Amino acid sequence: MSWTQWRRHFESQQGRDLPPVDAVGVPEEARPDLARSLAIFALGEAGEGKIAHQIERFDPPTIDPDWRASVRMWIREEGRHGRILNLAVKALGGRPATTNWTNDLLVVGRRLLGVRLKLLVVLTAEVVGITFYAILASRLATGSSIRAALEGIVVEEEEHLRFHARFFERETQSLWRWLVFVMAWAVVGVCAGLVVMLDHRKTLARLGVPKREAMSCFGRGLIDAARRVRGVAGTPRPWWAWSVFPAAFLVFLGITLATLGVLDPRVLFFAQADKVLHFLLYGGLSFGLVAWLHRTSPLRVMGYLTLFELCDEVSQAFISTRTCDVIDAVASVAGIVLLGLLATALTRRRLIVVSAV
Repeated sequence: MSWTQWRRHFESQQGRDLPPVDAVGVPEEARPDLARSLAIFALGEAGEGKIAHQIERFDPPTIDPDWRASVRMWIREEGRHGRILNLAVKALGGRPATTNWTNDLLVVGRRLLGVRLKLLVVLTAEVVGITFYAILASRLATGSSIRAALEGIVVEEEEHLRFHARFFERETQSLWRWLVFVMAWAVVGVCAGLVVMLDHRKTLARLGVPKREAMSCFGRGLIDAARRVRGVAGTPRPWWAWSVFPAAFLVFLGITLATLGVLDPRVLFFAQADKVLHFLLYGGLSFGLVAWLHRTSPLRVMGYLTLFELCDEVSQAFISTRTCDVIDAVASVAGIVLLGLLATALTRRRLIVVSAV
């Protein structure tokens, strides 16, 4: 859809009344925890107002005035969701939330590095909302007005996800931009999932939702969103391609911990453990990226990843907690090349088998 079509879509959604909501169909013992969770989500739904002002100064070539108008109407639609959730909170005997630590973390994340990171956090929040509302709705009685309200919000959040994914699809046309997106998406997405599962664990337990099921649903949502951004939803992909997300998370986690001075594999394991970790971490990331981007030249993928690793290695000369080491760079590049070539062979073999079938 073009931005003009998105503007028309959001215009058609404006001015609707709020649905009636009551507590019928919600188990009595689950109401306090459910009310608390919905109040926290209502707080997040109503917290996007500053974006409306920031997008006026945001002018990449991928957007136009229709996109800005769509964002402003999306914000109003999110506010409507917040009001629906607060109606549900009151029906359950709870009170609207004014602050919460998970929402505060979300706000901090949105304010770190400008509009693009803010929209990345928003994209993550859409996945969180879709997953959580759908899980809650599935555990409530058929015919419950709260269930119907949550299912209605899920439908609209799916459209919001498509809208924001379309923005990032246009923003990540080049390979290096896509690589940056994947790495940032893995870090932000995994952290958001862990935080939400921790804060709402009582509600999930009260409604009989296993933690593994919730995390599995959230993981599938993250992967689906990344595929939408790449514009390949529905494209068959080898199962090992999904390893790109945990691999990217582990690489950034390792870089962060080493920079903070709290990770020294030579102390934790053995003298050359850092070389082994360099090989495995960057090799694992190369393996996942080559498989995920199977329509892109593997040499390009490995080349960009090698450039990233070398920049990281050189930067260590200026960081007191780290040491620039040529052998570390050699180990990383060896992992990138060897495991990248392995992914290339496996992926091409699979594509040949699939096409023959």
